[in-house]
Amino acid sequence: MACEPLTGVRYTMVAAQRTKQQRAQFICQLSDEHYPGADKIALVMDNLNIHILAMLYEVVSGC
Repeated sequence: MACEPLTGVRYTMVAAQRTKQQRAQFICQLSDEHYPGADKIALVMDNLNIHILAMLYEVVSGC
């Protein structure tokens, strides 16, 4: 789930499994479709094993 707390906007993704690739694709979708003109997108992630910054470097190179 991604949200904008000040505006109440939320974006969600539902999947049978949680993989690094799906997480990275969701972040790509956010940056490409919902915030194409943004200079910066702040990510706040918990300590779930797929929520690591290296996941973006591994997967997003093709984004």
